[in-house]
Amino acid sequence: MQESLDTLAEQLRQAKTAPAKERLQVLYWLKQDHAPSISTIAQAIGKHRSTVQTWLSKYRQGG
Repeated sequence: MQESLDTLAEQLRQAKTAPAKERLQVLYWLKQDHAPSISTIAQAIGKHRSTVQTWLSKYRQGG
């Protein structure tokens, strides 16, 4: 992840749609020093672990 924690926090505040907020929240949590597991994050946002992993894979590929 290239974005700083502050940048992600600002993008999260400005996000307009629920899907955008969910994806930014995942990135924000993973950027923290003591990041929770993917399973924990998925449970917190009400998505399946594989869905979160798909999002992250697409993010890493630039999508």
